[in-house]
Amino acid sequence: MASILKVTGLILLLLILALLVLVYTQAYNYPKYPVKVDETRFPGVTSEQDIEELALSLVSQMTLDEKVEQLYGEPRTSLFKLAVNWFGFKRFPHIYSGRNERLGIPPFVLTDGPRGARVYNEHGGATVFPVAMARGASWDVELESRINDVIAKEARAIGANMAATPCIN
Repeated sequence: MASILKVTGLILLLLILALLVLVYTQAYNYPKYPVKVDETRFPGVTSEQDIEELALSLVSQMTLDEKVEQLYGEPRTSLFKLAVNWFGFKRFPHIYSGRNERLGIPPFVLTDGPRGARVYNEHGGATVFPVAMARGASWDVELESRINDVIAKEARAIGANMAATPCIN
C-alpha cells in the first residue's frame, strides 16, 4: 500500500512539474500579432475625415463584448506573462489590447516609459534616455522632439504601436 502511495505521489509530482513547464513555456513563447493595419481591408481611407468615419463605423459594428475587449485586451494572461518574462528572462513582453480580427482592428502594444522603448526585442536592448524630468529641465524642445522620434522608431522596430511617452510633471 505504501509503495502505491509513493508511485501515485511521484506521478502527481511529475504531472505538476510538466504542467508548470508547459505554462512557463507558453508565457515565454507567446504569440505575436501584427500591429499595422491591413490597408487592403480599408481601401480609400486617405484623410483624417476618412479615419474618423471608419472609426465610427467600426465601433457601430462592434458587439458589447468586443467593445469591452478593446479596453481590457488580455487580462487573464498578461500579468503572468509579464512576471515570467520580466523575472525569468529580464525582458518586457508584448502585452496586447484592443485586437479585433473580425473587424480588422490591430492590437495596441504599449511600450512603457519616457526613457526608451521597453518591449522585448530579439536583437538586443533599446536606447535609454535620461529621465523626462531632467530633459524637461533643459527646456530644449528640439532635443525632446528628437528623443521622441528615436523612441517612436524603436517602438515600431520592436512591434509596438503606442508609447507611454512623453511624460509631463
